Amino acid sequence: MEHPSQTKQKQVRLVDVSIPYYQTLLLSGGAGCVAWCVTHPFEMWKNVAMTAAPGTSQLDMLRGVQQRGFYRGFSTGVLRQMVYATSRLGFYPKIREGVVGAQYRLGWKSTTDVTKATLFDRALSGFLAGIIATLFSSPVDVCLVLQTTNAQRQPLLQVARTVFQTSGVTGFWRGYPPLALRSAVSGASQVGVHDHLLTRFRAYNGGLVDPNNSEKMKDAKVSPFLLSTLIKLKGTTPFHDNTLINVASGLTAILTATMTMPLEFARVQISIETRKPKGTPRRFTGVVQCLRTIVREEGIRRIYVSFLPFLCKYCVFISTVVFCLGV
Repeated sequence: MEHPSQTKQKQVRLVDVSIPYYQTLLLSGGAGCVAWCVTHPFEMWKNVAMTAAPGTSQLDMLRGVQQRGFYRGFSTGVLRQMVYATSRLGFYPKIREGVVGAQYRLGWKSTTDVTKATLFDRALSGFLAGIIATLFSSPVDVCLVLQTTNAQRQPLLQVARTVFQTSGVTGFWRGYPPLALRSAVSGASQVGVHDHLLTRFRAYNGGLVDPNNSEKMKDAKVSPFLLSTLIKLKGTTPFHDNTLINVASGLTAILTATMTMPLEFARVQISIETRKPKGTPRRFTGVVQCLRTIVREEGIRRIYVSFLPFLCKYCVFISTVVFCLGV
């Protein structure tokens, strides 16, 4: 009879199983939709905070969200994830393979093994995946912003009709530059950095199990000093994989939210103006002009007024997606 520990060692994570590419796309979109079920209220909170009058407390903002409904525009948010998450998370592995493969053909790398990809390789792959995904999801993004910031509840088709009547087809891509840049930075920090952190954390975890395997440690580029310090603090009992996922997700969320908050603020402000009739002067014409105007008139704190819900959204979303994908 096998010992329980032996049985446990034979368990295989989903990430180690090779599946057809179309299943990768389906899983990516499904994970995004499941994660959105628990993060949509934070999206509502964030958008209400961005459009609230200066000086409004977070408690009053939450009351405003409650009055509008925590899940207003939820179906549009899910539709966005079906497009955005499927594209970004689904394209990322292929783009990463292409980035590593291109460097191998140029003689910059000695292998095409994606597990040996550097932080730069993963960040670049996430950056490109974010730009491509945003190109497809921008129309739904614009409608989602209008739904969640409008005082009155409006169905998706009505909002889409309003955008088309006031701004034409191009209105669905109004605010695309900050959205694309935000998604690119988010893809680099959220997908690429998380991938790198989790890979490194698991390498150190393997070092706790077998600290004497020098070849394995060298191959994983694990620092002997950090590993020995971790063993002194923790012993040789490895961390549970869920702990590693949560730590990587939390660190990634802080980095992503901090870097993309100004771009997200500009995107929402520019998207809101699509409801203005044709010919009406627009207050914001671009990312830099929008941020410069806000900082000059209301101060830089105005841009980060919705940082708390934005950070919470990323923490919950990243952890949920990773757990759903089993990576």
